Amino acid sequence: VERWPVAVLPEVLFHYRVHQGQATRRHRGEQLAAEVAIRILAALRRAGRDETFDRVGAWLAELAAAGAPAAIHGTGAELCLDLGLAVPAAYEARHLVSADRSAAGLARGAALCFRAMRLDRRTAAVCARLFLTGPLRTHRLHPWPPR
Repeated sequence: VERWPVAVLPEVLFHYRVHQGQATRRHRGEQLAAEVAIRILAALRRAGRDETFDRVGAWLAELAAAGAPAAIHGTGAELCLDLGLAVPAAYEARHLVSADRSAAGLARGAALCFRAMRLDRRTAAVCARLFLTGPLRTHRLHPWPPR
């Protein structure tokens, strides 16, 4: 989507069955950790900063050690905050709440998003909108657009 136009097609083009024995399910934590690391690298590139691949191994180890999907996204948000990446931190916080639908998950995700908003005041509104539109819809509340 960064280089080529995309479109949403109204019809289903492909059906795929997922079961517990597939590698996709057995190695989900590792795959999720890799997805988060890739998003961090892409955010660094978009910010015009050096994509230092020497840190990726440590990130992957830290993310994989988190275990559950919510913990992986929480760790990803912490990594983004440490790197000064506010919007990706809010994005990971949003996914944390989607993965952990408990009150504790919502509280942790909101705390991470507020830290991201304080990190870069220029992108605070983007962080808030990005965070709020996902978790609140998960909990069947529709904050955006305002009615």
